[in-house]
Amino acid sequence: MDDKNKELINEVVEDPDWITEDDKKKDFIGEVYLSTDGKNTVFIRADTAESRKKGLEWAKVVYEALLKRYGTKQGQAVKEYGNNKEDLGKCNKCGAPNRKSMKGKVYCSDKCWLNEDYGN
Repeated sequence: MDDKNKELINEVVEDPDWITEDDKKKDFIGEVYLSTDGKNTVFIRADTAESRKKGLEWAKVVYEALLKRYGTKQGQAVKEYGNNKEDLGKCNKCGAPNRKSMKGKVYCSDKCWLNEDYGN
């Protein structure tokens, strides 16, 4: 982990402004779930309105940091899998783009072979 990330984590985790010893009853619980599929989650649990406000402020800071560092789930998928659209060419009969069936066979996306008027 680089120094910039360590600083950010320390700021978020050890920020003395969001809880004091007198405020224990207004405390909240904050959790972060990091996921390999890119769907990271920030969660808070609080018993009072005041603690929910503080928890929400904390959650927003953490969420923005996660978003900046890791991006969105969709962005992670693009990085991981890229654009996997394979160019299968065009149909020789009608010129529509070809698709691949579940069994792996290439076919015309317009299904021109079903058109009774084709070739007449």
